[in-house]
Amino acid sequence: MFQALYADLARAHRRRRQREYQRRLEAQAQHEMLLALPRMLAR
Repeated sequence: MFQALYADLARAHRRRRQREYQRRLEAQAQHEMLLALPRMLAR
């Protein structure tokens, strides 16, 4: 009973952490694109 509850909690936590990681990756990609934009326009 407690084990199942703990597994569920761990799964939810991992899913949330994964979503935050995904969001951070996307933000980083957007930031890099913004940084690369002037270089691309300057060509």
